Amino acid sequence: MAVNKFLCPPIAATGSGSFSDDLVGFQLVQGGGLTQGNFEFTVGVTEKTNREFYTGTFSDPINLTSMGVESVAQSKVIFENNFKVYPNYDLSEVTNFTLYGSMTKRISTSVTTIINYFPAALEMQFIGINYTTGTTASNVVFDSIENTTKFDLDLSRIRNPFGIDFTVNSTRNLSLKEVQVSPLRDMTIEYKKYSLFYLGNEFPLILLLPTTSLTSGLLTIYVEGNPFSGETQIYNDIVVRPNDYEVNKVFNESLDDVENFILNRNSVPKYTAQFKIPQMSDGGQYSVTSTFITWPLSGKWNLDIVSSTFTTYLTKLNAVSEDFDSYRTNLIARFLTTDAFKEFDTVGQKMQKVLQIYGRSFDEINKFINALAFMNSVHYNTGNDIPSQLLKNLAQTLGWNTSISPISNDNFLNSVFGSTDSGVSHFSGLPTQQTPDELNYQF
Repeated sequence: MAVNKFLCPPIAATGSGSFSDDLVGFQLVQGGGLTQGNFEFTVGVTEKTNREFYTGTFSDPINLTSMGVESVAQSKVIFENNFKVYPNYDLSEVTNFTLYGSMTKRISTSVTTIINYFPAALEMQFIGINYTTGTTASNVVFDSIENTTKFDLDLSRIRNPFGIDFTVNSTRNLSLKEVQVSPLRDMTIEYKKYSLFYLGNEFPLILLLPTTSLTSGLLTIYVEGNPFSGETQIYNDIVVRPNDYEVNKVFNESLDDVENFILNRNSVPKYTAQFKIPQMSDGGQYSVTSTFITWPLSGKWNLDIVSSTFTTYLTKLNAVSEDFDSYRTNLIARFLTTDAFKEFDTVGQKMQKVLQIYGRSFDEINKFINALAFMNSVHYNTGNDIPSQLLKNLAQTLGWNTSISPISNDNFLNSVFGSTDSGVSHFSGLPTQQTPDELNYQF
């Protein structure tokens, strides 16, 4: 058998006679190339792709005006009253607010403050002040083009127990008062913060024509909308008062804990204070009974501050306060100070008053100390539990995701003080509406 020897690389310049001379060279491929078209060239150039990126519209600059704040001072007050952490106290326990000081003096001061700062209203009723019937609004004219309604109120029939001033000299008249009152009482200047409430609906005031007298003549008011449905004479009850936003603002900023305890808006009937008083039975055993004292109303909105019913209310309030001072409150003057120190008091009881002032300052500190006991407690009903501002922090500490609330509000101040229809509650058993912030906490 013959042996063929192949050299690699072959000596010849061609592949003829080698073991692989038939592998390439005989295949023809369309496009041509090396070795009779066995290899092909392709172009691999990638063209540039144009892409457009959209960033969307930028938000408007944030300033005090866009947030509804009039000045830097007002923003500081709002922060002080709403964004600092304060304990959630049980409004049924008045000793959460007053213990070392005199409860009688504290309640008396709170009643005076309420009278001076309550968001009062002008009320017109079918039965007037002198028990005669008549119209509540006259000369009603609706402008369909401007969507405004003009009407007149007879000053001789207006119920105005808190002295709201709508005259041309309102600012000077209020500045001459012996005590400072709410700026809302100057209706000539603050009329845009008022609304007409008629048959459960609210209509903002857009213009008020000041009068020269508080008791005689006509008060002309312009409101937005058509509250009277084309009628020219009205006989139903009419209430012109600060809007719901301003009302909530007064209760948050102008009234303190004890004043909100007296005017408890989450009670039925409204403005009912609950006092838990121990009573001794005939067998010598003590039991706690609840006493409810309700501030009476004069009309649909205003508090009663002039009738005999109000006098009876003050008598009950004073009796309960003195009862508390005799055994539980007023600790500085009654229990923590020796009698020998008080025997040399003056006729005007100056030392007794100084001790009560000390007790009042101790109460301000003591309520924060007591709040530490329930700093990690959460209840379905707000009271004696963790402050609402810290509720999200506690939930996150326990592993909960707090970004689940369906309640949102774009307006900064409306989320704190509420907006329209705050007098209509979402929940049965609560006479007032909750603000978006409060609803978020409850959710």
